[in-house]
Amino acid sequence: VGSYQDSSGNSACLSCDPEGASSALLVTLHFVEDQWVVLEGATNKSQCSCSTGSREASDGRCQPCEEGLSCEGMNQVNIMPGYAAGTDLSVFSCFGDTYRCPGGPPGSACAA
Repeated sequence: VGSYQDSSGNSACLSCDPEGASSALLVTLHFVEDQWVVLEGATNKSQCSCSTGSREASDGRCQPCEEGLSCEGMNQVNIMPGYAAGTDLSVFSCFGDTYRCPGGPPGSACAA
């Protein structure tokens, strides 16, 4: 978990994060039955991602998911109902009528 090997005949895996800066939040994932699940025996770096509950920051490292966001894995981030956010994932809590903020993909859920 958090590593892969794209060549046969090797006895060691390559780290998804060679710098080790956010390795605790990195996993290898595979899509099964409408959800991302942890994959052991990953064969490609493209299977590396931030774990559920975390997302990739602008510097490429994983960081914990902020309040108001739902981080599903493989950098799938959605805004939770009652919150609004732009494509930069600046999250704002909606005050008053929470129906103004239905949630959804970043940039598509805006307060009216």
